[in-house]
Parts: sequence; structure tokens; C-alpha cells
Amino acid sequence: MFSYIQILLLSIVIPILFSFEKRIHYVSKWKAILRASIIVAIPFLIWDIIFTKNGIWGFNESYTIGFTAFGLPIEEILFFILIPFASLIFWEISKKYKLYRFFKTHKVFFNFTTIISVFFLLYYISKTYILVVCLATIFTTYLVSKQKQNIQKNIVLLFFVSLPFFLIVNGKLTSLPIVWYNSAEKSGLMIGSIPLEDLFYSYSLLSLNALVYEKVKTRHTS
Repeated sequence: MFSYIQILLLSIVIPILFSFEKRIHYVSKWKAILRASIIVAIPFLIWDIIFTKNGIWGFNESYTIGFTAFGLPIEEILFFILIPFASLIFWEISKKYKLYRFFKTHKVFFNFTTIISVFFLLYYISKTYILVVCLATIFTTYLVSKQKQNIQKNIVLLFFVSLPFFLIVNGKLTSLPIVWYNSAEKSGLMIGSIPLEDLFYSYSLLSLNALVYEKVKTRHTS
């Protein structure tokens, strides 16, 4: 049996263990990561608060510690800090070793993402979650398309490397369930217990964190 806070803490164990690795020295970047995650968290938390208040999704109190803020369990707020921290270490590893250079079809990925998002948006336009998450995905992809090619490739790498961890963490959150969804607001297409549209959510959250993180780091070092 896992609680929400246990799942979050387990998700950062490996990144913490590798934070002191000398070539990446991830621990030295914690201020930029924290600033970026807070900036990105603000619109996502507003989204979260509105959706929770309107019953589009919600949280099982049996798996939370009981502290809430703005109608959200404190674990949900920590999610927007800890998950980017756990994910952006892959961003730094890829940049250090230029792993992104192996992605030659990143344009295809972004074009496909945009097409699928538009299709979902139009087909499920009456479902609030799908409408909002597809608009977020299209906006995110637009922002990514304005970046340098190595950044675009690294976004693709971050998404695919994070995908197994997303399936594990989100699988636990939705299977217990710690997080529940209003069935009237989702497509019904599932990956196990995970709504398919959560992939769009993960892509937008991680990509925006990576983009803002790069901007924050650049300003800090300039």
C-alpha cells in the first residue's frame, strides 16, 4: 500500500543519489530547478484548483496526509516541485553527453503531437479536461518549435526517457486510486489505469519546466 507522499518521495530517490555526481553536479542547479518549477507550477496549480473544485478530478483522502491548501492536498502541490526535480536530471545528462543528437526525427514528433492534439480537441471538444490539455499541448509545442534544434531534440528525449517513470508513478496514482477522474470528462482511452490524455499533460508539464529551466539558468549565469 502506497500513499501519495510515499510515491513522491520514492520518485526522487535516484535523482538525489546521482545529484552529487561530479560531471553533472546536479545538486548545484537546485535553485534554478526550484525557480523554474515554481513558475511553471502556478498555471498548472490554477488549472488543478479549478478542476478539483468542479469535480473534473479529485483526490482520495485515504492516501493523503490530510493537509490541504486551496482545496488541494499538500502532496499535489509538492508534485509540481518534486516531479520536475526528478525529471530534469535526464535533461542535464543528455546535454552533458549530447544524447539528443541521436534524434533525427524530432520535427515528425512535434508535427504528430500537434495533429493528434487538434484531432482530440475537435473530437472531444465537449470534455473539459481534453479541451484544456490539448490546448496546453499545442501551446507547448509552439513554444518548443521556437527553440534551437538541440533544445527541441532534448525535449523529445526527456519525454521518452521519462515515459517509463511516468507510467509507474501515474499508474500507482490512478490504480489505487489516489487521483480519480470524472468519467464524463475523459476520452475513455486508457493505458492500464491511466487516461491517455495524461500523456499530453506529462509532455506539457515536463517540456515547459525544461524550457523555463533553461531560461532561468541562462539569466543566472549571464
